[in-house]
Amino acid sequence: MVSSRNAGEKVVNTRCHTFGTLLLARHVETQWNRSGRIMGQWDSQITVEGLARIRVLADILKSQGIDRIVSSPLGRAALTASVYSQTLSVPLHFNPKLSELSAGVWQGQLRIEVSQQGARLFRSTWYDRPPNGESYADAEDRIGIFLNEISSYREEAILIIGHAGINRVILKMRLNLKPSNAVKLLFPHDATYRIDSSDRAVLVDPKNAEGRIISL
Repeated sequence: MVSSRNAGEKVVNTRCHTFGTLLLARHVETQWNRSGRIMGQWDSQITVEGLARIRVLADILKSQGIDRIVSSPLGRAALTASVYSQTLSVPLHFNPKLSELSAGVWQGQLRIEVSQQGARLFRSTWYDRPPNGESYADAEDRIGIFLNEISSYREEAILIIGHAGINRVILKMRLNLKPSNAVKLLFPHDATYRIDSSDRAVLVDPKNAEGRIISL
């Protein structure tokens, strides 16, 4: 694993932008998610069970007043976004800046195989970079541009369909979290982070459709 930046070297502040409500979701579960195979910017077939859970969450989000959906163009995210778009009857847009972090030479390999090679597989710090891949810190450059783009829709509620890695970057930058905290964030396939204009974060899932306030 290569370290791309030292802690504290890069500080990006997005508080200069005014945002409306932002909802942050992950793509549907895939076969590679289930088997522990690394995808990065590659793709895998979705699971039937995962699709069913996403449909339930999409129904729950009908009450959120979503105006538009912006999605990663990778297959698993694009299919997920289309389900949300059809269920919520809102327009869908794709943005390549939301593509998952590249896992470089590890893409397609089993996590356990890479771990057995002694690699720091799980990006234990914000700056760990897979060989020929991206660190979380690397992805801040494109996500900074993306957040600047959507700040013009400050009167809208936007649903973003991304990936576990890229969603951590968005949440870190959107809420100015410490890298050491952001790297620990969990992104289940069937839950959504809702962030309002006052930076209150709420986790919405099938078990709690009203959402519960969380501390980040």
